[in-house]
Amino acid sequence: MGLLGRGTKKGPKRKKDFTFIGDSCRIEGSLNVKGELVINGTVEGAIRCDTVSAGRGSRIKGKIKARNATFSGAVECQVDVSEHLAIMKTGTVTGGISYGTLSIEKGGILRGKSLKLDSKGSKVVSLDEIDILSHATKAIKE
Repeated sequence: MGLLGRGTKKGPKRKKDFTFIGDSCRIEGSLNVKGELVINGTVEGAIRCDTVSAGRGSRIKGKIKARNATFSGAVECQVDVSEHLAIMKTGTVTGGISYGTLSIEKGGILRGKSLKLDSKGSKVVSLDEIDILSHATKAIKE
């Protein structure tokens, strides 16, 4: 057998990366996390990850970009989720969101604009936006 575990059997296969921010922890700055990020504390800054879960009592301010997100705490920022965004009964999201699919439990709160993405991740433009764009185009032509 070699040093530092060389030549030994490998341990159990790791399922995926996981990062946990405890309820007494406060982070200021950008987070770029591979895998799942669980926040029970406070984060102020940009977050980029595969999956983010904000527990009850957590606070997030900044910008979030993820594939999936579940919020049970307070989120005050722009949230861009390409797949599924869930706002649980104790969750509050204040700010704009874009999402593939959205679920809001009874008691969950969304304050801000929402934008559904199509299956390719492109933004779906609302009829109100089309009306605004057509008026702007007419004004430019005149």
